[in-house]
Amino acid sequence: MVSRFLWSAVVLVVVLVHDVQGQQPDTLRTVTLEGVTVEAERLDESALRLRPARARPGLDLAGMLSGIGGIDIRQYGANGSAHLSLRGLPAEHTEILLDGIPLTHPQTGQVDLSLLPMVGVRSATVTGGTGGTGGGLGGSLLMDAGPEESGVTAHAVAGAWGERRFAMEASGEGLGGSGMLAWHGLSAPGSFPYKDPYAFSDADRKREGAWRASQSLMAKFSHGDRVRTNVLAWWSDSQRGLPGPVNSPPGQAWQASTMRRVQVSVDAGSGLGTDASLGKLRFRAEAAWTGHELAWRDATPLSATRSDLRATTGFVRLKTSWLRESKRVRLVVTPTVLAEHNRVRQTGAPDSDPLSERGEWKAEWGLAAARTTGSSQLDGFLTLLYAPGTESGLNPEDQRHLRGGASFSRDLGADVRLRAAAGRSVRLPTFTDRFWVPGGNPDLRPERGWTAEMGMDVRGVSLTVFRTDLRDRIIWRPMLAGVRSGVGTSVVQVYTPENVGRVVSKGVELRIGGQWSTAQLRPNSLAGTRSGFHLTWSLHGTVVLAVDRSHPLAPSYNHQLRYTPTRLGGGNVTAEYGGWLLELAVRHTGQRFITADETRWLSPQSSMDVSLGRTFRLPRARMFTWVNLNNAFDAHLEGMRLYPMPPRHFQGGITLTTRP
Repeated sequence: MVSRFLWSAVVLVVVLVHDVQGQQPDTLRTVTLEGVTVEAERLDESALRLRPARARPGLDLAGMLSGIGGIDIRQYGANGSAHLSLRGLPAEHTEILLDGIPLTHPQTGQVDLSLLPMVGVRSATVTGGTGGTGGGLGGSLLMDAGPEESGVTAHAVAGAWGERRFAMEASGEGLGGSGMLAWHGLSAPGSFPYKDPYAFSDADRKREGAWRASQSLMAKFSHGDRVRTNVLAWWSDSQRGLPGPVNSPPGQAWQASTMRRVQVSVDAGSGLGTDASLGKLRFRAEAAWTGHELAWRDATPLSATRSDLRATTGFVRLKTSWLRESKRVRLVVTPTVLAEHNRVRQTGAPDSDPLSERGEWKAEWGLAAARTTGSSQLDGFLTLLYAPGTESGLNPEDQRHLRGGASFSRDLGADVRLRAAAGRSVRLPTFTDRFWVPGGNPDLRPERGWTAEMGMDVRGVSLTVFRTDLRDRIIWRPMLAGVRSGVGTSVVQVYTPENVGRVVSKGVELRIGGQWSTAQLRPNSLAGTRSGFHLTWSLHGTVVLAVDRSHPLAPSYNHQLRYTPTRLGGGNVTAEYGGWLLELAVRHTGQRFITADETRWLSPQSSMDVSLGRTFRLPRARMFTWVNLNNAFDAHLEGMRLYPMPPRHFQGGITLTTRP
């Protein structure tokens, strides 16, 4: 495995360093989507960069992404946990990063997007597939922390059924650098009426127990120019009710989640040779520590249970980039070394011995390279993953894995661009998969898969065709197990994971966007208004066939994965005139099967949100007031079966921005 990695790395560098003719291209294309700026790197026009919405500020990341057609957010009802699924694959195959450093919980392998507020986050970029830069097999979500401009911004939001949100962000310069402090608080009782389509009566029922309260605090400080240091600290605390499906009796279960994170990065650069004739070197060192605490409580009589999880992650990465530029070629080569340690502790009853406590080390050696000419760009990466099996439980043959990928794009002129990408990814089993009590399976193999895509961009129209093949998929299955107690041994049903699955996902993504304007931004950027009329529109559609190919005799064979919609789509229209802002967002989710053999399903769902806002110019300040009508057509919406979303309701708020 090591020799394969070394030989592949040599081939990668030789191919990219080979002589090339051409000129440097422009590197960025920008369109506008639903009041947020969407930017895509030229090598991958399908990437979406989301900035905090102007018409609905102060939302969490799940709320932001759910307003974009074509993105699959799987949420357990109002105020429930939310996860991002890309290209038909489970959420575990979507990599979540903050300033380039992974956020994934080592116990579950996922990140709850409802716990991540957009306050303090400058942008969030969604990219499908592994491509030439890495990421999960389904794709990646990269959050960039920091303010968009210096000053103080305060948000106050009120919604139906007692929802309240407050947020504040302050940023400025001093002490030779720049800093930011952001706070977000939420209180949502979560009781709302809904119509139960599975009941015999048409009378409204009341959803109870879906409450949520959370707050988060983020601070970031950047210092230096030639040697740039960034320090970020993030604390988040959340409690939510777990009411269960609507066909079960009301319970008293709830969940508490706390996250603490500190990360530091240092960048330094220097030239090589006379006047940097041999190129430039850039060094980057990153370190992060994350602590997770997750607690479940159920005080329901006759079924009272509790479970506590504590997890810590230590992360260190060193990168060195060599940049060589000329009039004909731009070459970047980046070797990387990474080390990560995770430790998880699971407990049950108070003051009892831990049910499970494990730790593991992971190390990666990587090489990335990029070559850019006047009309084309080629990117590639190789990574050797090593996870020693002292406590992790991995078999020796599963401790080393090679990951890699490449992407290519070429400008054909007249705003026409072709692109292609392919990659191989590996996902190690989580601590839950291997050591959960009861049911964990320490003999699991890592999931592995290939992905490939081709696309074309023509004057605001982006078309992408993709295919993914996932092997050794981990599936939790029911089984009978003996449980010892003080009166003997009883047989109960538990779930345990096995490597029995293969998934083939293929589909088409289509994005169309455009704008028409007679307006120009006023000279005073604080006003944030346009002097004329400006119209922006976009349409998004995705067709996904993610089918099970595990065993020809299985009832699920060649059928769509559960809860994976065959179609996703939507459209966004934004109109601005004289300080007024009107936004329409339409979303459509196609049929979702809730059984593996496609015998039962959720019907297609469509909804529309309407937002109206007005910007007022104040002395040295800007005030933005807005009102939003969610689910305007009062459609019955379910994130998961028997977990309803709220009916038609209003939200409104005020945002005040000042500048120093």
